[in-house]
Order: sequence, then C-alpha cells, then structure tokens
Amino acid sequence: MRRRACPEGYCPKSQLCGPCFTALKASGKWAEMHKDCAAGQAAFVAQRAEEAAHPDRYPRAAWGTWHTKTDEFVLVLTQADTFLLIPPDEYEGAFHTLSENAIPWTPESGIELPPGQTKRVA
Repeated sequence: MRRRACPEGYCPKSQLCGPCFTALKASGKWAEMHKDCAAGQAAFVAQRAEEAAHPDRYPRAAWGTWHTKTDEFVLVLTQADTFLLIPPDEYEGAFHTLSENAIPWTPESGIELPPGQTKRVA
C-alpha cells in the first residue's frame, strides 16, 4: 500500500496498492475522483491570499464569553497579533471576516487576557 497524492495537492492522500491505483487510473475513476479539486485548491489559495493581505480582519484564536467573564464580547486574537472584542452574535468563527463592529482591546476595557497572552493593543 502506498499513499497517493491528489493531482492538485488539495484533498487527502489515498492509500492504494499498486494494482488498485493502476486500475483506477485506467478506468478514469482517478481523474473523476479529483474533478473538483482544482476549483477547491484555487478557492483555498485565494482565501489564504486574502487573509495574508488583511491579517487584521481574520481570527487566529478566540476566547468565548465564559473566559472573558462578560456576556458582551468574544476576545479574538487576529492574524496581525492584535486583540479585538466582538459581540458574540457577530463572531462567525475561523475563516470568516471579522465583524465591522469589532473594537480594539485595551487594558481599560476591563476584560482579562487569557493566561500567557501578552497585552497587544491594536
């Protein structure tokens, strides 16, 4: 058995023995299995380029209201290494642009940073 990579480098590798891989390629099923991989890879690369161009708009980590001891905000560490406060109903999770209503975290906000995090201000 050998791990066979996607032709586009997008989906997980398939574990196939030599005869099975040869049969899949000969039947055209290997190409059919990966027919959407080019579009998926292009979308993935475009998303990463957008994140690199605007690191202050994408989260790297987030701490919920249970940690910040307030029901008003989710604390978010952006890819630009700054902390923002976002209303919980507006935080959509990783790979989503951060809400326009995000406000920079400051020491005066009264919200504690997680243990081990330095006080970075936007």
